[in-house]
Amino acid sequence: MTPGLLLRGLLSRIPACVLCGSKLIRLSGRPYGALISRLGLEAYRCKRCQRRFPLPRRVALSEVNIQSVIPESNPQKHAIEHAFHRALRGVSGTWTIAILIAPQGNRWLVTLRGPREALHFSFSPEEQNAERVQERVASALRTEGLCD
Repeated sequence: MTPGLLLRGLLSRIPACVLCGSKLIRLSGRPYGALISRLGLEAYRCKRCQRRFPLPRRVALSEVNIQSVIPESNPQKHAIEHAFHRALRGVSGTWTIAILIAPQGNRWLVTLRGPREALHFSFSPEEQNAERVQERVASALRTEGLCD
C-alpha cells in the first residue's frame, strides 16, 4: 500500500472507494497487516474498480435495523436476530430487516433492504434457527457480490 493511499484512507469520512468514489464496496477477504489494523483501518474492495483500499472502521460500519414479529416466547428470537447482524457484518450501509409471519403456515417472510438492493427470503419452520438464517443470508450476500 502506498503512503498516499494510506493517507486517503485515514482521512476518509464516507463509505466509498478512495480511488474511484464508488459506494459499491465490500469488506475484502484479504485483511491488511497488524500495523494497519492498529491504525483502525479495514481492507475494503471496490465492486467497480476491483481495487483494495483502506477505510477507517468507524466509517465503513453497517447499520442494521430489525423489525421482527418473532414472538418473545421463541427461545431463539435473540439468537436469530443476532444472526442477521453477523451475516451483515462487513457489508457497509444501512440495512433494514423485516421479519413477518406468512398468513398461512408458520413460514417467515424476510426482506433485507440495503442501500441499493433488496433481498427476499422465506424460512420454513425447520430453517428457523440462528445457524441456518446466518448461512442463507451470508450465501445470498456473496451471490450478490456484497461480501467475500
